[in-house]
Amino acid sequence: MGKGNWVADLRAVISELPYSTSFPDAQSVRDEQIWLDLTKDIRTGADKWLHTLLEDNELLYLLHGRKERVGSGEVRVVRRSLRGYLRIGNRDHRVALTKLLVANHTLRSVTGRWAGIPLNERWCRMCGQAEETPEHVLLECRGVAEVITQRQRVRQLLMNVLKPDDMERIRSVGSRGTDQLRILISIDKASVIVAPFAYKVMKTVRQSPFVPTTYWADESSGSSSLLVSLGVTVPTRLLDLGNTHTHNHSIRPIWRNVLWDIVALLDSLGVEWSTVDPLAYANAGEATLICDFIITIGVKPHSLSHRAAEAAANAVANILQAAGFPQIEVAFIESTYRLQANLMGFKALRWEPIQGLRKPFTPTLGLSISPHKSPHCEGTGGLFFRLNTDKSDNRVVLLTCAHVARPDVLRLNRQYTRQNESQPREDIILLGDKSFTSATEDIVKFEINHMKAISSWERSLSKVPPQEEGEPDEVSSTRQYWTHRIADTKKMIAAAKDIHSYATKNLAPAASRILGSVLHCSEIEVDADGFRCDWAFIEVDGHRLESEDFQRNKLFVGGNKTSVDWENFMFPQHHDRRDFQVPQDSLLQLGGYVSEAEFQNPQNYDVHDMQALLAVKNGFTTGTTFGRVNGLESVTRCYPEVGGVAQTALEFVVCGYDTKTAKNDRFSDGGDSGSIVAGRDGRIIGQVTGGAGLTDGTDKTYITPYFALKNAIERKYPSAYPLPAAI
Repeated sequence: MGKGNWVADLRAVISELPYSTSFPDAQSVRDEQIWLDLTKDIRTGADKWLHTLLEDNELLYLLHGRKERVGSGEVRVVRRSLRGYLRIGNRDHRVALTKLLVANHTLRSVTGRWAGIPLNERWCRMCGQAEETPEHVLLECRGVAEVITQRQRVRQLLMNVLKPDDMERIRSVGSRGTDQLRILISIDKASVIVAPFAYKVMKTVRQSPFVPTTYWADESSGSSSLLVSLGVTVPTRLLDLGNTHTHNHSIRPIWRNVLWDIVALLDSLGVEWSTVDPLAYANAGEATLICDFIITIGVKPHSLSHRAAEAAANAVANILQAAGFPQIEVAFIESTYRLQANLMGFKALRWEPIQGLRKPFTPTLGLSISPHKSPHCEGTGGLFFRLNTDKSDNRVVLLTCAHVARPDVLRLNRQYTRQNESQPREDIILLGDKSFTSATEDIVKFEINHMKAISSWERSLSKVPPQEEGEPDEVSSTRQYWTHRIADTKKMIAAAKDIHSYATKNLAPAASRILGSVLHCSEIEVDADGFRCDWAFIEVDGHRLESEDFQRNKLFVGGNKTSVDWENFMFPQHHDRRDFQVPQDSLLQLGGYVSEAEFQNPQNYDVHDMQALLAVKNGFTTGTTFGRVNGLESVTRCYPEVGGVAQTALEFVVCGYDTKTAKNDRFSDGGDSGSIVAGRDGRIIGQVTGGAGLTDGTDKTYITPYFALKNAIERKYPSAYPLPAAI
């Protein structure tokens, strides 16, 4: 343009600015102040425009509303300046922190957007417990011990250099990591300390294996070799922490912190662990413990050398020593944690009383269930619920595990809810294929065995002389004994045949055993307190509950256990019978639940006269079993090759209850998932979700405590409550 058109050129340039600025008229171009004001307007407009861009960009949330101290004076918003983190001398450190702040990083909070991964599935690669964000990996994550140690050093350095006013600013936002990080980057001295830490953390994240949120399930089982035990002999009996010394152990107040420190250490060492359990050991039938507290760490079979196990055990021992508990032992065992949806068949139960033979075909708690479309995937129904108190809504739902109701949840892990009647049903049947066959075969075995017994008794009766007037009372009593026994047994056989006939004629097709359909299947997740929540509601078809056999929430505790077993296992001490009861017809009435406080301070006494939380359950595979609930939480982790969603969660161990004469059987096995675990007084303790272990004698069952499960259910169905037991 010509020499005289510089004003027009300037006007053209300013008109292209992304914000509005007034240009002076031709008569004012010779006024110097006009140009000074214009320059100020341009800068002010640029500041506002840049500020709006930053505030409106959700990816730049760490830069939103940030305030800086101006000189030594007030703290206020400074829209444009050469920030302290941009003046950091080390280029790698400067770039690492800047990239985190402007969302130009490879954390999953950003990369998950590119891949279309839902926000709640962008798990941290170091811990798998929260969304992988800058504030999480820098300030919160406890997945890698090295990062935790570095973070502690950074905190100490910050405390040494920050002014009291700045420390107060940080404290004022509490535990909100986002606000804490905003404040730190606004303080020059702090950003110089945080930048090298950010560089190291990002390097650790990149080297961490990806923790998947969904994967294909596979079948697997653990082996039974003890890898290393520091200072403790391999025991012959497994106890839990259900004794006086350990339920009230002084580690209780800090146990969860110690537990998560151990998890972080194991992950940092690359140990492929599955469980971390606080246990106690004794020889079978003896009350004296050979080890009153030992932390056993289950690892994937063949994944850890003896030398590596020793090194890891020593490192864990260092954590315990630092916490003030150097006397606690550490042991590594080969063990696999797995969710108990049985895909391998059914272990037949030896049903003795007639109600034990009848029970599988009735809607009595401890129901054997499976998806209609996958009748080989069997589990257990644990508890009946009403969805609300509205009398017009008479729906009854059955609680089970999500991975029982919808086995695909182990692969997809998505929430499902049937919203209306037009939506296709996902039917659930009573008794899968193998369990139906087993239940009917049990009846046949019962008939055959008792027919053999009758033949033997008839031979004994034939040896009794014919009845004569004035015969000795002993002869009359013997004849009467065998006659009545034979007659009663024939009646039992006839009743058993009736059950078998009805079942095989009316219930053989799977479609005839449809119990209901899936109403809601939760995503398998870890709650805010760290507990695993794996639950589903089956809406039971109304006509299935019209039978007189429907006892609502009464748990069947018979079958493979007798009333004598109940008394010996659940009330072994005469001084501990304040709530003594023998369930009528082997049906334990359920109601209420055990509080978190009582897990730590149980009120029962076991066969060794030690305080314990005694428990009973009835499951699809193992029937009725008795156990003792641990007083301290365990932490479990699933792996893709053994089935389950890759999560790290808190659960409680239940150990098969040992007595002086009874074998220490498993408390549960594959297929028992969904079973409700109850106390001897009928209060609900928890839900069986998984298991792990070495042998039949030492296997551990894992449960989600009902106090945690209840909260998860009420988040979806606020008015849901357990159906009262039948009177």
